[in-house]
Amino acid sequence: EDIHEFHLEHVFSTLSTRAQAKEAFFAWLYGSKKSTNIQQANQLDLYYQKSKILNNFFNRGKVTTVFGKQIDNVSQHHALNYIIQSTTAELCLKQFLKANCLLSQHGSSFVAFLVHDAIVLDMKEEDAYLLDGVLKLIGSTNFGQFAINLKKGKNLGEMTPWIR
Repeated sequence: EDIHEFHLEHVFSTLSTRAQAKEAFFAWLYGSKKSTNIQQANQLDLYYQKSKILNNFFNRGKVTTVFGKQIDNVSQHHALNYIIQSTTAELCLKQFLKANCLLSQHGSSFVAFLVHDAIVLDMKEEDAYLLDGVLKLIGSTNFGQFAINLKKGKNLGEMTPWIR
């Protein structure tokens, strides 16, 4: 499910569009007061228990992710962002390794590269039978099963959503 649609439906009672929910969420996450108000920030604080996350993963200027990575010299203002960004980057790398392992063992396709939270595959037609397994591996995480958005194209500039 789209995180901003989820926030619109389950967290924000006063917003009416996905764009507003997205703007309010990122303003809260990055500590901006321009695009969020106290009520929206309180709703997100209650839902995500920001202080509990900070208490568990931030101590004396150091962030430690669930994967054990430590980041020093972090201000409290930036700590939540570091926790989220570092954890999601590590999670994406972990999922990349799973996909790469499956492809290298069973076909001639491969993971071409990563772009933020996107894993770009270079798939050959004869390896198409592996795609469901790759998607299942990528979607299966330490934090539960995630839906995967899939796009395909002859090159990165021609990628379009692919409904299976």
